[in-house]
Amino acid sequence: MFRAIAVGFWAVILVAGSAYYFSVMAGAGKDGEAQSQAHYDLYTLDTMSVPIIRNNEIRGYVLIEAVFSINPDVSSKLPFPVEYQIRDAIYEALFTDRELDIFQLDKLDTRLEKEKIRQTANAKYPDLVGDIKLQYFDFMSKDEVRDMKMRRF
Repeated sequence: MFRAIAVGFWAVILVAGSAYYFSVMAGAGKDGEAQSQAHYDLYTLDTMSVPIIRNNEIRGYVLIEAVFSINPDVSSKLPFPVEYQIRDAIYEALFTDRELDIFQLDKLDTRLEKEKIRQTANAKYPDLVGDIKLQYFDFMSKDEVRDMKMRRF
């Protein structure tokens, strides 16, 4: 009887000690990680279209919808809403990208396009954009847009 009580007491002490030890160690790791990583807010960009111009004519539109992780410390210092900076970065990255082959989107490397957008956004205000998650990325030719307009009438 005494032996069963001693084993039970030893098990309780062992579980309590290990729980305390791992909670302290996990807490120290989280504090260190939290201090090294900045807190980012999420910004959802509504669907926007970027015209693609080749050979001095509009060939179509890239439709994009994405979620951006925004550094609130940097965005609070912007002289204008963060939406303007994000939209400008997307226009600049996609509009000026001559390597973007709109007729072969199956060969498109979205990681590179997201990185171009992130670098463009961070060029003027460093560390503004942390990560980009694409929700929608598509291309519509100008003929498809014209056909949609004609169907409405």
